[in-house]
Amino acid sequence: MHSRIGLLLIALLTLFCNRVQGEQIKPESKSEAMRATRLAPGKAWSLHQSTMILGEFDVLINSSGLRAECKRSGIIFVAQAPNWNPTAYSLRSNAIWKAKKESFAPVEDICKSLPILGLPNIWLIPVVRLGQKDVSGFSCESYITTQKWTAEQVKQYQERLVNKTFPRSAQYQATEINLPKPAYGILEKIYGAPHCALMPIHFTYTTMKGSVAVALRSDTIKQVTPPKNWFELPVNFKQVKTFNELNMDKGAQAGAEDLFGN
Repeated sequence: MHSRIGLLLIALLTLFCNRVQGEQIKPESKSEAMRATRLAPGKAWSLHQSTMILGEFDVLINSSGLRAECKRSGIIFVAQAPNWNPTAYSLRSNAIWKAKKESFAPVEDICKSLPILGLPNIWLIPVVRLGQKDVSGFSCESYITTQKWTAEQVKQYQERLVNKTFPRSAQYQATEINLPKPAYGILEKIYGAPHCALMPIHFTYTTMKGSVAVALRSDTIKQVTPPKNWFELPVNFKQVKTFNELNMDKGAQAGAEDLFGN
């Protein structure tokens, strides 16, 4: 059953990879980019972000902690200061998973089999700082892959070691919004974004066939008053040992069986 669920998730990722978008990041005007990065007292950042691997997320985050809800899977991540050790739970499978922030790696748990199946581990793409770029109303640090890395990927493609969906280059934008570094790290690991200790904002890569795939985009970012119980965890849920076990709900099982047979 574990392998079937993993295959379902890989199939979903493949569909996203194939449905690449020729979207370019449009720099915003200087006035739009001058958004305040400090939270008002009692406020939290509210973000709606879309990721290639796990789908859409609604995120609440401030210096006290974070709550990130994956709309597709129904899994909710919660972490609180000062330890920032993440907990994830699923209302569909009534299961809960507790991890240390040092070993927290849900994307890697989901996609361990990607290289075997010839699909790219996009979160492992190395990037270096290029400069600054205005994205989603923020002045972001902009990162890009090096020409050397691109040449190595193209060579692998020419030698038929990787296929046309693999990245030949990538761009990533992230910003500092005055939060503790562990908060950024948790989101980076959930999304599969480069580890730059900044808030992930936008991540795209160009495939071997020249299409631009959007691995992460930010749809809305605003300041809100969080609900009083936004760090609350469920009680009497079954505790599981791995992130993948949260996906062992009937819906996911049925989907796997429909795709790959009983």
